[in-house]
Amino acid sequence: MLGSLSRRYAAALDTHPLLTKGSTAGAIMTAADLTQQRLEQRTEWDWWRTVRLAGFYSCVQTPFVHHWFARLERVFGPVTPLNNAPKFAAKVITDQAIGPPLVIGAFCLVQPVLNGDGLSGGVEMLRRDWSRVLVACWQVWIPVQCVVFSAV
Repeated sequence: MLGSLSRRYAAALDTHPLLTKGSTAGAIMTAADLTQQRLEQRTEWDWWRTVRLAGFYSCVQTPFVHHWFARLERVFGPVTPLNNAPKFAAKVITDQAIGPPLVIGAFCLVQPVLNGDGLSGGVEMLRRDWSRVLVACWQVWIPVQCVVFSAV
């Protein structure tokens, strides 16, 4: 059964990549936010927060990453640290210099607007959180992308 599900998912990725990836991202973000809200020991589920997060990852972050990674592959190709270390480093640096700053910036601007805090709330979140979140992101995603770009 798991093999059949895996084959069907792979086929959906081939035929409808953005819909499949967006749906997957939305489901993962929904589960992640439900878990986070449980860890926060909330007495009531903040469903609007979950919708905002799942919507952002489904409709903004996932399509961006889909097209961004395709662009990185066209520009740099499938390089590894073993077959072309300078080009591999350039791929990781380019990815991390452009992708996360844009996605985190979009998140900081969009979430407060969707929460009813307007564009001024988004600008405030951008000023307050963008650089701190970006540095934390790099601490995780630079090593992760080195592994991912080596394997794919």
